[in-house]
Amino acid sequence: MALDNAYVNEIFRQLGYFAAWAPDTSYDLGDYGSMDGKQFEKLGNIKKWISPKAKSEGGSDNDYIYYTSTGSVNVTSSVGAKDASGSAEVSVNISFSRENSIFFLAQRVTTIKTGNLERVGDKLVDVYKQKGKDWRLSYVWIEEIKQAAQLQVVISQSSSASIKLSGRAQVGAGGIVGINFGGLATVKKNAVVEFRGDHKTPLLRLYEVKDPITKKAFYTEYR
Repeated sequence: MALDNAYVNEIFRQLGYFAAWAPDTSYDLGDYGSMDGKQFEKLGNIKKWISPKAKSEGGSDNDYIYYTSTGSVNVTSSVGAKDASGSAEVSVNISFSRENSIFFLAQRVTTIKTGNLERVGDKLVDVYKQKGKDWRLSYVWIEEIKQAAQLQVVISQSSSASIKLSGRAQVGAGGIVGINFGGLATVKKNAVVEFRGDHKTPLLRLYEVKDPITKKAFYTEYR
């Protein structure tokens, strides 16, 4: 299976969210588009019909999402002495024993949801019913995003892939999740694809309009 499809399929199975591809893409609440398998392909934003009102929560050091493929990812780290500010010299080694295995760490995650979902959903049902079919049943829209202040994703391209990151970084509690990856740089890598960045939206919850024969058109979560 192609690397991109393997990634989005595994993230959906294990985390229950659709994965942005590429992982370091930034989406907005209300972006809409079509699906290619489990991949979202943006076409526009629903603001031309109705504006979704954002409702945010989280964003602290304790709000993180950490996932590694079961049985095929080994993560080790070494941390030097901390200074008064809580930073230290850090080295992180990630090795993979299977192709298309995933290391995923989203730090200081803010969950942004649609606060006026009922109004948005009803409006898009109305748009679908109008002549011209500006809204198609093949479309989905982003109802919720997970926005990471710092994102680090690594995907292996072989069964002997590896990557090493090091640098001076803030270090808190919790082992690997307590290390601020924003302070690290990649110093060595072999057969991996790496994605990183600030304020990215790697995880999405999607909604759609349905029009079954037996009942009126309605909106619902897309799965």
